[in-house]
Amino acid sequence: MREVLIEKAVAGDAPLLAEMINKLFDIEKDFKSDIANQINGIIMLIKKEQAVVFKAVYEDKIIGMVTGQLVVSTASGGYSVLLEDLFVEPDYRLVGTGKKLLKSIISWAHQKEARRIQLVADETNSSAASFYTAMGFSPSRMTGWYQYL
Repeated sequence: MREVLIEKAVAGDAPLLAEMINKLFDIEKDFKSDIANQINGIIMLIKKEQAVVFKAVYEDKIIGMVTGQLVVSTASGGYSVLLEDLFVEPDYRLVGTGKKLLKSIISWAHQKEARRIQLVADETNSSAASFYTAMGFSPSRMTGWYQYL
């Protein structure tokens, strides 16, 4: 198998990355798929200086993605990275693609002098929980809440 490359995404990648987010939403039942919204959100992150979108590329095909953005953490007295989306196509899981994407976000977080990374994952997604635990993340006793505006 050739090497999976991790690169910064560009605006032209947004439609394909939005499709990946839709597949993620098949697991995360709290969210409804809306391609236009996902494309808009990805483009906003790509353009934002305090955010990043990485794509995993194998043989000129995008096979995964991760997004992150800086937020101020009063708990840590500095920046925290909000990891919003991490997705790897099923055929490319368990071969290190997710690990490479996550390490890319961690490296970016260090460059931005962030003090932690935070994320939420669907409570029914046991494979995500296992992956994040293996990557050194700890579960929180906090419960995620949201309200649409």
